[in-house]
Amino acid sequence: MRQLVSVFCGAAVFFFALTSHAQVSTGTISGTVTDSTGAVLPTAEVVVLNEDTGISRTVQAGGAGRYSAPSLALGNYRVTASLAGFQTGVAAEST
Repeated sequence: MRQLVSVFCGAAVFFFALTSHAQVSTGTISGTVTDSTGAVLPTAEVVVLNEDTGISRTVQAGGAGRYSAPSLALGNYRVTASLAGFQTGVAAEST
C-alpha cells in the first residue's frame, strides 16, 4: 500500500460575520489529498471529526484532490483521508 503524505495542505478558514460586533462561530477545514509523490488523489474520502463532540462529517475530494468541509462548529478536529490501495492519512486542525 502506498502511504498518503502531505495529506492536507489547507488550514482552517474562518467565516467572519458581516458586522464587526459579531463573534465567529463557524469555520471551514479544506485542503488537498496527495500521495507520497505529491500526486493528487481524486475521490478520496475525507472524514472531519470534532474531537470535542464526537460529531463527524464525510466529504469527498474532487478531481483535483481538493476537499472542503464548511460551517463547522469551532473546536478540535481530526481529519482522516482514505482511498482504496493507500494507507489512511490523518491530520489535526483547530477551528
